[in-house]
Amino acid sequence: MTRKFSYIFLQIIQIVLLLVTITYSIPKNYMIYFIFQYIALAVLFVLLPRNKGFILFVGYISALGIALLFLGFIKKWDFSQQLHIIFYQIILVSNGAILYALVYLSHKLEHESILLKEKISQLEQYVGSTKLLTKNEFETRSKMIKNAMIRRDEKGYLVYFSLNKINKSIRNSIFETLTHLAVTIFRNEYDLVGEWKDNSFVVLLQNTDETGVHTALNRYLTKIGEIINLDEIKIDIIKEELNPNEKTEVK
Repeated sequence: MTRKFSYIFLQIIQIVLLLVTITYSIPKNYMIYFIFQYIALAVLFVLLPRNKGFILFVGYISALGIALLFLGFIKKWDFSQQLHIIFYQIILVSNGAILYALVYLSHKLEHESILLKEKISQLEQYVGSTKLLTKNEFETRSKMIKNAMIRRDEKGYLVYFSLNKINKSIRNSIFETLTHLAVTIFRNEYDLVGEWKDNSFVVLLQNTDETGVHTALNRYLTKIGEIINLDEIKIDIIKEELNPNEKTEVK
């Protein structure tokens, strides 16, 4: 909350300072140079990491000071002109400093927001409003199930479904359809359906042998075929036998 308040406060200062600079401080014949410098600094601050951005800002201040000192020496400015140029330099440096602080505070807030979303996602059991387990929740539950299977000497399978080869324009809708059907068709009491990686999900089938997993997959694919033309999309399916631990591709 403190950082958000600081960000809003800096934004207000930036807007006020920029308006004062454009309206009162910068001569009209130098306005185009100021705008170019401001935009260039903003773009570079956005693209560069914080430490390099700071080096750039220090370099900008140094170059500006040397350039104005050189011009003052060449043009032999009097005291009042020198004061005016010093004021002009202070305005430029202030604008640059506020811009630097604002951009990198924005980066920090964005990074914290991403971390917070990841933590919330880990705490959530399901993806959105669906019954599809999050990856973290799937891994937690599957560990307990695997331990129970070992004690009971049961076989089981992990079946991975990847949609990476499907056209991006329809991938999300296909993913939602497939995961919804998986949650509906596979046994809710015994099996788990969870998110895995981007555009992929995984099903844990417990107490199931080779025949059972093929029966379950055929039932699932048949249901999909009633809604989607399977000849027009490519779904990669890989099954992993939990005991023994081997991977084979299902055609």
